Amino acid sequence: MRRIIGKTVLLGGLIALSACGGSGGGNVGGGGGGGGTAGTISGRLTGPTGANLNPTAVAALVCRNQCQTQADITETIGGQTVVTTSGSSAQYQLANVPAGLYFVLAYQDTNGSGQVDAGDLVGAVRGVPSPSANVNITLQAASPASAGAFNPAAVARLLPTAR
Repeated sequence: MRRIIGKTVLLGGLIALSACGGSGGGNVGGGGGGGGTAGTISGRLTGPTGANLNPTAVAALVCRNQCQTQADITETIGGQTVVTTSGSSAQYQLANVPAGLYFVLAYQDTNGSGQVDAGDLVGAVRGVPSPSANVNITLQAASPASAGAFNPAAVARLLPTAR
């Protein structure tokens, strides 16, 4: 069984991980992002050849300071959804995302460990305003040795049960 970011569990602005039985997911609006009108962030997920993106969670994490460093990414969720389309490519849409700047993270816990570890699929785009379209994310296998200012696997560890 694969574990993904919870479809309906959003407590105190933090994402919880929960098991997914493969049923359809929904968008969950959260706090954070700032004032103004809520918008939609949407785009396409692309995984490695032969990957099945069902299920993959997508979340918009609120950024401070224009997302200059990884430390600027908060645990506050502006919106989330679960993609349940089979195949290595799928559309996603985060609805009702408050105006603001976001780090959009896609994550699939391929081995069901509840932790980000080698082989899980992760990808992200930083500095995404709400609303935005064509925010395309390429997912790659997480590697413990991967480094960089914006390592999506490291950001996914911000999720409470993915540490």
